[in-house]
Amino acid sequence: MHALTGEMFLGFRRFRGTAGEQRSTDPASGAQSGPGYGMDDGTGAAEACRLAAAAFDRYRATPDAVRAEFLRRIAANLEAEDEQLVACVQQETALGSPRARNELARTTGQLRMFADLLDEPAWRDQRRVAGTEAVPEVWSRRIPLGPVVVFGASNFPLA
Repeated sequence: MHALTGEMFLGFRRFRGTAGEQRSTDPASGAQSGPGYGMDDGTGAAEACRLAAAAFDRYRATPDAVRAEFLRRIAANLEAEDEQLVACVQQETALGSPRARNELARTTGQLRMFADLLDEPAWRDQRRVAGTEAVPEVWSRRIPLGPVVVFGASNFPLA
């Protein structure tokens, strides 16, 4: 079991934001719980973007089998911490154990689904749309174009 520290990982180092602290609140009791998480003043986000851009070309060249194994390892690591994760989900959301376990299974299942997709070379197939006199022929293929940042609220505690 890994202890929660309130730190984030950026690259291969731990990072703690310095713009205040946020703690989880147990919805059943209203009590604060877990470690305090350091809020980011933008420094961490900027560093994450810089690191993603620096890693992009190398990761883009990574073979699909290596990417698939990476996703499967993430799923296995989450499952190895299942008791702690389920307890955290329950404490932070007031969801029951069955629902919290379903959330973990959904997350690990999606990771493995994407890994399985990478094992099928057809995902990279080029597509051709035949042209006409009025419309040119169009070819497309799926290739990574660059890092993507997504900020969004979620009702899925392990998404």
